[in-house]
Amino acid sequence: HVGFPQGEEGKTMGLAQYGEPELFDRLKPELCLHEDGSFRFMDDDKFKQILEEYVPRRQLKGEMTQRHMNVAYAGQAIIDLIVINAWQAALNLTGKRKLVYAGGLALNSVANDKAYRAVRPDAFYIPPSPGDPGHALGCVLFGANEIAGGRLPQT
Repeated sequence: HVGFPQGEEGKTMGLAQYGEPELFDRLKPELCLHEDGSFRFMDDDKFKQILEEYVPRRQLKGEMTQRHMNVAYAGQAIIDLIVINAWQAALNLTGKRKLVYAGGLALNSVANDKAYRAVRPDAFYIPPSPGDPGHALGCVLFGANEIAGGRLPQT
C-alpha cells in the first residue's frame, strides 16, 4: 500500500520509523495473539478497505505522505508483536532457550531486534538464506536427522 514493489519489503521496514501510531492504534485491537504462537487478524478484504479509507494506495514513485508512513509504521508494529509472540511460544513449547528462526520474516531486522529484547533467548540463529526459498535447507536437515535416526550432533 506504500508503493514499493514486491521484493523491496526492507524499504517499508525503513519507512516505518518515520510513521506515527495513529493507524496502528486503530488496527491493534483486531490482532489476537495465541499462546501457541499463532495469531488472528482481520480478513484481507476488511484490511484493504481500512487502508483505502485511511489513505489511497501510493503508486510507484508517487508522493509519500505522512499517512503512508503511518501505514508502514502500523505494519511493522503488528509484525513486531506477532514475531515476539512466536518467539516466546517457541521457547515455551519446546522448553529450550535457543531458537532457530527462518522464513521471509526472518529478514526483518527490526522485528528480530524487538523480539530478542523482549524474549531474551540464550541464542538464536537465522540461516544465511532465511527467506521462503531457504526452507530447502531446513528440509535437508530434517531429512538428515530422520536418516540418522535422530543421532545428529546436538548443540
